[in-house]
Amino acid sequence: MLFSSFIFLCFFLPLTVGIYYILPQILRNTFLLIVSLIFYGWSDLNNLAQMFIIAGAVYLGAVCIDKTPHYFYRKILLVAFLSFIIGIFFFYKYMGFTLSWFPDLELSPVLSEILLPIGISFYTFQAISYLVDSYRKTVEVQKNPFRLLLYISLFPQLIAGPIVRYKDVCAQLTKRYVNLTDIGVGFNRFLMGLGKKVIIANTLAISVDKIFEVSTNHLSVPVVWMGMVLYSLQLYFDFSGYSDMAIGLGRMFGFRFLENFNYPYISRSITEFWRRWHMSLSGWFREYVYIPLGGNKNGLLKTVFNLAIVFLLTGIWHGAAWTFVLWGIWHGFFIICEKIIKFFMHIPQNFITKGMGHVYALMVVMIGWVLFRSDTIAYAVDYLKVGVGLKSTSPDYGIGYYISSGGLCVALIGIVLAFGGGRYLIDKMQPSVWGRLVLNISMLGVLGLSVVLLTASGYNPFIYFRF
Repeated sequence: MLFSSFIFLCFFLPLTVGIYYILPQILRNTFLLIVSLIFYGWSDLNNLAQMFIIAGAVYLGAVCIDKTPHYFYRKILLVAFLSFIIGIFFFYKYMGFTLSWFPDLELSPVLSEILLPIGISFYTFQAISYLVDSYRKTVEVQKNPFRLLLYISLFPQLIAGPIVRYKDVCAQLTKRYVNLTDIGVGFNRFLMGLGKKVIIANTLAISVDKIFEVSTNHLSVPVVWMGMVLYSLQLYFDFSGYSDMAIGLGRMFGFRFLENFNYPYISRSITEFWRRWHMSLSGWFREYVYIPLGGNKNGLLKTVFNLAIVFLLTGIWHGAAWTFVLWGIWHGFFIICEKIIKFFMHIPQNFITKGMGHVYALMVVMIGWVLFRSDTIAYAVDYLKVGVGLKSTSPDYGIGYYISSGGLCVALIGIVLAFGGGRYLIDKMQPSVWGRLVLNISMLGVLGLSVVLLTASGYNPFIYFRF
């Protein structure tokens, strides 16, 4: 079930919110657990089996570790349960890809047909964070299995994040309160995300799909660069839109999820970009991989090694394909270069260096998105060759074929919003009563336009669902 689908907007969400507020406090968690399982199992009940197995393993693992006083045996139990959980995750997401390296094995075609449970990358990482934090004794072990299952299956952020760590919401799972302000703020945030997805991302996707479906032999230099810009915008508004909807929905039910995006395209370095893009994922890798490896406390060489591991895993997390592996290496390479340069020299911060840094970061990110979007490395390389004039082509169509005037307007609006223009406008309007009224009316307009566009178009997938 999609947040931006008619069944969710017209039936599931109103019924869930209405019943939730009618119920007494003591029954609300049970109700949320039931509707979360319905939401997740809506398209395929088989998805629930894998989630139950992981939730059961992490619950049992935390309880066993908690009852084991000896440090050595606690560590053995942690490694055993983590291996089991990661093993399930690996089987569904990477086994087919791994066995494709061995074409002579008869199992490869069979395993390639195994469907990846939707959202497994997100709820597996949440489960791991809970188990590790329980082992570290930074959170109390959850004795109620249904409350832990609610944490893992909570429908607002289940399918595409943000990755919510248990320690950030453990108190809210036990007791939370919602007032009219929370409902209003949450609803507006949900509508903001809906508009990002349906009005901007879906519109840009039409042009992006046209461009990337064409052979590179028939693309021109302007079309290639337009494709890079449009896909950068589409991906940002698609994923940040989902995160906004998740955060808004969580707020409506009393949960305060941490932010997942902070205008990443205003970054002046790749290091800064990863402090602003998919912040729940980068935070997860920092806390559960980078710091345990030693972080930056053991010299430059060890820091470089730790960063290389983190970004290799970041690429692999996004998908079982060499394009994602190379995408992770690409970002890791530039972050390592930035770390080395910072170690040996100080670059003064002035108007020129800030501008150069911004252009550099945008170029690296957009080139990386070509790898992210392409089915093969060969296609990505050819695409980039066309963009820099290293490959001669015979274009069939000009820019006008790939983007309509309406799509161009949406792209320009997207650029303004991606660079913080919308946030600036909202901050200026919020203090005024009339400003808030205009904003609320605008959000209702976003809802109406989104419904109209959903009626007129069948395109509606979220890019990050496949991860």
